[in-house]
Amino acid sequence: MNLMQSPYKVMIVDDDTRYVAPQKDLAYTKFGLELIHYTNWEEAQTELIDNFNFYEAIIIDGKGQLSKDSKTEDESHLSVAIGWLKEQKGRGLSIPIFINTGFHDEISKYHRPDNDVIEIFQKGENQTLKMFDSVRKAVESKEGRKLENLYADVFSVFNNHYLPAEKKALLLQALIASQNQNCLKSDFNAVRELLELVYFKLNVIGVLDNKYFPSGRPNFEWCYRFLCNLDVSTPTWKDSPIGYATFPVHIGYIVNGVKNVSSVFSHSYNEEYTPYALKSITYGVMEVLLWLKKFVDTQK
Repeated sequence: MNLMQSPYKVMIVDDDTRYVAPQKDLAYTKFGLELIHYTNWEEAQTELIDNFNFYEAIIIDGKGQLSKDSKTEDESHLSVAIGWLKEQKGRGLSIPIFINTGFHDEISKYHRPDNDVIEIFQKGENQTLKMFDSVRKAVESKEGRKLENLYADVFSVFNNHYLPAEKKALLLQALIASQNQNCLKSDFNAVRELLELVYFKLNVIGVLDNKYFPSGRPNFEWCYRFLCNLDVSTPTWKDSPIGYATFPVHIGYIVNGVKNVSSVFSHSYNEEYTPYALKSITYGVMEVLLWLKKFVDTQK
């Protein structure tokens, strides 16, 4: 597994805890899959209701438990699970589904295109290796994960030490939209929010003073000016010194462009724009994110 790449989060629903335990180590060390285990479908479904997009694939036991109090080796949990997952797909939420079973012949009927079941595997060492390999390939084929792998160095910034992990969704939004022909103003705003996160982090580590955050939000112009060693004196902040240069020259130029373009397109500017405008500032803010990571490391 690429050390800069986070493991793929895969839900596994199986009532046999002793079976799953060694599979976790195997999946992680050989395939970069982090198996998150639930023993019954009821609890798994509750988790998915709250955090569907956290998971990138799901492995379901062919015969298991519908709830913690129901009987084991029950096929009904599988039919209920697949039915619910089909409903979620109708709502725009989809996930690769794999079935792992000791009863392959009885469960094979579920392997239908309309069920979104990619493959059914018989429990056993050789089949388990094939299953994890298939899961990994299915995850990597998804557009968002492709981008995370392609730009692993940038996405490594979203690990809660530098920036909140959940905020990687903003960068994914901008990257995916920049490849389409129908990008929206909200996509430009996502880039603006990423720059805002950079300012918040510089505030947390003591580089930017709270006075540059009126009402709890960064003033983009004054944060930029301070970090580029430009005049930050204003009628309100008469005691403000000349800022000191924290941004390298090229980062300062990039930030100024990202600031101006994202601002004009995320507000009321009505001129037509193309994905190229979004792409230019998206890749610009990616350079800024890499600079932030290096800069934070120097402050330890």
